[in-house]
Amino acid sequence: ETEDDIASVYFNLALMLDPELDIARTMLGSTLDYSDRGEEAVEILRQVSETSPFYATSRGQLAWALLRLGQEDEALEVARDGQAKTGDRDLTIQLGDLYRTVGKFDEAYRWFDSVVTSDEAEGREDWRSYYARAVTLHELGDWEGAERDLLRAVEIDDGQPQVLNYLGYSWVDRGENLQKGFDLIQEAVRLSPNSGYIVDSLGWAYYMLGQYPQAVLYLERAVELSPDDPTLNDHLGDAYWRAGRELEARFQWRHALALDPDEADIAGIEAKLASGLKAPEPSVMAGESGVTEPS
Repeated sequence: ETEDDIASVYFNLALMLDPELDIARTMLGSTLDYSDRGEEAVEILRQVSETSPFYATSRGQLAWALLRLGQEDEALEVARDGQAKTGDRDLTIQLGDLYRTVGKFDEAYRWFDSVVTSDEAEGREDWRSYYARAVTLHELGDWEGAERDLLRAVEIDDGQPQVLNYLGYSWVDRGENLQKGFDLIQEAVRLSPNSGYIVDSLGWAYYMLGQYPQAVLYLERAVELSPDDPTLNDHLGDAYWRAGRELEARFQWRHALALDPDEADIAGIEAKLASGLKAPEPSVMAGESGVTEPS
């Protein structure tokens, strides 16, 4: 038996002894959902009543379980209904996350903005709400607004690797504040050295600056950490090609295709497999970046 199976037994026993023990019900629902038993999780979580102190928590869990089962409309309805009945802050944040996950960024922004506005009125400082709103603003094409929120998130807590990575990579990607951007990414890697996507950011930043040996070094490490991520494998293929390792590049691109990448990326990977990469454009960034090596 797995640990999840054993945990499920204990939670079920707890509910047999006390059918009103909603904390056990929410924990059982989470365990079932984590174990890819989403339909069972949904059935359990629906049993938490509106009068329970765990109602808001269960609504968030239920919404995510439904979304993972492909029931997007019902997932959003459950979360909206729960938020309307409870006004729960965490559920409001989850509602924004749900909308962002399904690509409805205008709605996501509305919910995240309501949290930030409420927090500021109450004097609460939470880097997470600024970060969530920043990512959504960036998706909506408002980089200036996103940058303000990211800087505020760092001001509140400068030890969050995902925030440092997002801000640093965005700067490098835009050709702005290059040394500061690299410093932030390097700090993010120091704080979270086993995060494939953060290590990928450092490698891809080197790639964009035309520093291909360093790019290969970090992108290989990123793929070791997250071998099943198509984007990371695609990035490594590009770096191999620029480093003159064309056979290995094609292997990585084929592997990226086999990992079910986003529909929007498939044509680009197939084109690279057919014709390779075009010669890079001359880059001011590559020639004058002044970016230093990580220590």
